Amino acid sequence: MSAEGGAGGAGGAGGAGGAGGAGVAGTPPSVLGDAELLTQAMISHRDGIVGPWTNTNFAIQPWQNDGGHIEDEQQMWRWDDWVRASVYDFELASNLAFGVDPGTNAALKNLGGVQLWHRDFDPGTAPSAPVPIVAMYRPPESTFVQQLAFMDRYSDLRAERANETLIQMGPQTAFWSSILNLSPMRTPKTLELLNTVIRFSILVEMRFKHALACARAIDYSPQTQPMIATPGHGSLPSGHSTQAYIIAEVMWAFFNEVFGGNNPPNAAVWTTLRAQLLAQAARVAINRTIAGVHFPVDSAAGHVLGTTLAEYFIARCKSDPQGPLGAVPYTPRTFRGDKFVGTNDFDPNEALGPQGAPPPHVVPGAPVSTVRRSRILAWMWKNAKNEWDGTSYNGSHI
Repeated sequence: MSAEGGAGGAGGAGGAGGAGGAGVAGTPPSVLGDAELLTQAMISHRDGIVGPWTNTNFAIQPWQNDGGHIEDEQQMWRWDDWVRASVYDFELASNLAFGVDPGTNAALKNLGGVQLWHRDFDPGTAPSAPVPIVAMYRPPESTFVQQLAFMDRYSDLRAERANETLIQMGPQTAFWSSILNLSPMRTPKTLELLNTVIRFSILVEMRFKHALACARAIDYSPQTQPMIATPGHGSLPSGHSTQAYIIAEVMWAFFNEVFGGNNPPNAAVWTTLRAQLLAQAARVAINRTIAGVHFPVDSAAGHVLGTTLAEYFIARCKSDPQGPLGAVPYTPRTFRGDKFVGTNDFDPNEALGPQGAPPPHVVPGAPVSTVRRSRILAWMWKNAKNEWDGTSYNGSHI
């Protein structure tokens, strides 16, 4: 995660991949560097060994050519990591719709809220009605003005939090790995899952930021003086808060499925894990207020958005009404910025429903259990899970 934007994370999108190395002694650097040297070497090397063309043909890696490859998630093993990332992103985005929230009454319609929907698409059936995921209403300007007092109070913590806040402008993988023991060498598929979650969060949060177009603290007061550069997009919802909470909730659900389930062997451990994930999410969000680039209300909005997107993401990975898991529901929510009290700080412990009574600015809807699982996303989830439950090693026993 960079300054609320970059997906980052371990693994990356690949590149030339280990072909480089030190140049030849005394050779001046070329314009293309090692890539040009490698290309020239590959050309001359082939010319030296290939010999006469024999017109022989054999499949080094056989391909399925009978039409069964279409939407076969097993083909995902063939692709580079950045290709799989593109497939995951399209799979998620292709089922989203965004627009003005129709509201439930005339008063809401006049507030200009915006809504994210899920829409199913099956060429063999009639289009189904979209179902809500999350709606957001911007606070009035007076709320942001009241929130400026928090920018001044939190600035006292800048020296204490400066280092971690700067590091959190980039990928936060190290912070989550310190809790979950992730490694690009040992758990690449789990990191692939985590990075997909981050990219999905950025995709959605930026659409809300654009639509709500909330000014930053620096736009309201020259005394804010953020300790880092203010990002070039809207203030609400906080992207760092959104990303931190979607990671916390998805990773909790993931590890709870792998090791816990309905009857974990040590319930205290899983209670501690959830507490640590949520504590980290809150700290990441609050660090942005300390830095002077986010109001507390921005973090509250990110808390709602990130938590709801996490539940929806899990449903897309796991929900299977015809399978052993059954339907996996999520709770649509509405963030009512017009109901947020400007003199209140962000409360990371506020209930979001349906369990617990939410504050007035959080309105949970009826659970949705009609969202269908994506086979591609389920494949991603399963392969990440295989890294932890021993399945990946079943074929390696001697």
